[in-house]
Amino acid sequence: MSLVQVPLAGGGTVHEARFLARPNRFVVTADLDGATVAAHVADRGRLRETLVPGAQLWLVERPGEQRATRFQAAVALVGERRTSIDTLLPNRLVVAALRAHALPAFTGYERVRAEARLGPDRFDVALDGASGTCVLEVKSAALILAGTAWFPDAPTARGARHLQHLADHRRGGMRTAVLFVAQGRATRIVINQAIDPVFTRALDAAAQAGVEVLGYDGELDRHGLRLGAPIPVVW
Repeated sequence: MSLVQVPLAGGGTVHEARFLARPNRFVVTADLDGATVAAHVADRGRLRETLVPGAQLWLVERPGEQRATRFQAAVALVGERRTSIDTLLPNRLVVAALRAHALPAFTGYERVRAEARLGPDRFDVALDGASGTCVLEVKSAALILAGTAWFPDAPTARGARHLQHLADHRRGGMRTAVLFVAQGRATRIVINQAIDPVFTRALDAAAQAGVEVLGYDGELDRHGLRLGAPIPVVW
């Protein structure tokens, strides 16, 4: 297990609460010490297996003038299953790991750029070095059932477009990759073709074009998400 770890929701005090409702994609309401509070959700997925009646939530308190709510919903606990509901957490983890030179597949690059633009396209990460530029997209596999992490949990046309852009740049001679990060301990990541056959076909086409497809597991707890070992991506 790597020593690279990033805190939940970017850092803040973690509170335990009970899920009440999800009035829209961006907000949940929760019971926190007898009071009903609203919390931002950074996961646009359906979360049908996760945001269920009685689920425990870890809310990260992040007060600030520019925030609509004081809290961000970071993790949901259903029975023994612990699920991140922050799809941006793996992005922060991968950037931290790259800057710490903790991903052996990407050694030799001197500069790490998050949210990088390359012509009309924007990528999660761009790496620059003597060998040229490499662009990466990071995908969060948060739903983990019996040791298998699943992606996606809802159709993602945006994700398919990301893969097409990676394939286009690869055909142009640039190194490109997509990194799937399991937000918890897993032995493999499975692409959910039943949920999104378009994304599955886009991933297959990208791999055939030479886009690298990599997977990593992680360890999720109240301290945040820690980078784990490489695991296979299956589709």
